[in-house]
Amino acid sequence: ANCDVVKENKRSMARLVVLMTLWGAAAGLEQSTTTWDLSTMPRDGRGWSPLLNTDKTQDPDPMSDFTLVNVPCTTDHFGYTDIPPFNLRVYINDTFWDRDGAGPIFLYTGNEAPITQFIKNTGIMLEIAPEFKAMVVFVEHRYYGDSWENGSWPFGEASFDPDNLRYLTVEQALADFVEVTLDIRQRYKAPAESAVITFGGSYGANLAMWSRLKTPNVFAGAIASSVSVQKHLLRESNAFWMIVTEAYGNVSDTCPKLIREGWDMLASKGATAAGRAELKTELGLCNAPSSQSDAVGLAGWYNGAIETMAQYGYPYPTSFYNPVPGYPFKVACEGMVKAATPLGALRSAAQVYYNYTGQAGPCFAFGSDARETTTASSPPSGWGYQTCTEVYQPTPSNGLYPAPGGDMFPPSTPNKTAIFASCQARYGVVPRPDWEETHFGGPNIGAGSNIFMSSGQVDPWRAAGIPAIKSAPGSAPTPSIQIHLNLMGAHHLDIRATNPLDPPSVVECRQKQQAAMRAWITEWRANPPLPVTLSEL
Repeated sequence: ANCDVVKENKRSMARLVVLMTLWGAAAGLEQSTTTWDLSTMPRDGRGWSPLLNTDKTQDPDPMSDFTLVNVPCTTDHFGYTDIPPFNLRVYINDTFWDRDGAGPIFLYTGNEAPITQFIKNTGIMLEIAPEFKAMVVFVEHRYYGDSWENGSWPFGEASFDPDNLRYLTVEQALADFVEVTLDIRQRYKAPAESAVITFGGSYGANLAMWSRLKTPNVFAGAIASSVSVQKHLLRESNAFWMIVTEAYGNVSDTCPKLIREGWDMLASKGATAAGRAELKTELGLCNAPSSQSDAVGLAGWYNGAIETMAQYGYPYPTSFYNPVPGYPFKVACEGMVKAATPLGALRSAAQVYYNYTGQAGPCFAFGSDARETTTASSPPSGWGYQTCTEVYQPTPSNGLYPAPGGDMFPPSTPNKTAIFASCQARYGVVPRPDWEETHFGGPNIGAGSNIFMSSGQVDPWRAAGIPAIKSAPGSAPTPSIQIHLNLMGAHHLDIRATNPLDPPSVVECRQKQQAAMRAWITEWRANPPLPVTLSEL
């Protein structure tokens, strides 16, 4: 196997997991006697949007269609000290924009990656721009980018110094989007009647929705795909992992059963040298695990593949992290049924996710150097800091499948003390778990308007979405807030470019989104927010 597989091992371990509290499931049910120490592994359950994408089957590279504009932004929107501004990367396509006709502006609220990755994976915006005669804008999130020289880092190389990280907050990012919007309006002489509609996926969906809720005088509406604002549901239940379990179970209930048994076999066979040799053969490993700890450590590697194939289970081939077929969880499950053994099931998952095109070679490389942990010596990251402050989202699993409320993953309870200590060691901060929902309202957005939220049936982040809008007794929810569930839909599939293999519910979702957008544009043009003049007082 080549070294790229080892690098992928590290990535999958790092993006894999989260940590948690068992979901009222233990009553009267026996758990595995194996001690699965996943509570201090980086199971951060991050809202991964498409990173490292090299997918050529979905969209051609659209970067040549955009012009890069560096927009000066205020470093601290909520303070009054004299801090120099910084340049935020903004990519703009005005090819189809009808300024004289007050064409709209579609603005993507960038999330936790270089903005170029979202341009390459949010094809619907540019695809519908000609029909709407719209300008398309992608705004990078502060503290993200390819590097301090090629990104949106407020303090250059010193951006991740402890004193400078304090300006990496959701609130500052939302203010950036407002400032950029006002700059674009002035720069392009956009008429007041040009409506600005935000788009976002995953964490970006939250930002798109919150932008509309907090500044409806700036943004006419929001297309929010795969919203995940109810973080307490992630922390207090195993719903995230139940959705993944359900995705495989809907293909065949044999698959969750085999996967669940596979974890215990890693531990039992890993206890002896003979058993570890069997693991090498049965799993197609290049080397046998050197200890039971290493054998159990394989769980994270398989876990990452199994979860990611559901979350990004698109109906056509993609290459987000690795090349995979359409509906990769379905292909993997069919292989599990054919293998008919727990270890064969795990190998099937690895074969589809890590070796679909043969890139792993004749065997899978996995060693102790692929086990990545979060320590004070690890390099800082923007998302790591955010999950240690506002975006705190550990997710428990209970391993109780097939019992009601059970999932098929190794039982894991978050070690809150260890997580907080790690955050303190790395960044000098500790999380405020409830702040995000308290400040932004969580699911209580009934006072807002002009928001279209969508979730995917097989996307585990649906667990933190908003399934319905609460309204006062005797009153109907506002019709301008719509919610759509994409059957057989994965993570923000509806804002990717259209594809003949898209399921009917996603096609319907896009039709509803565009109808809503037309209504918002008409509403804005008829009554654009304007400054109040003295004569009107």
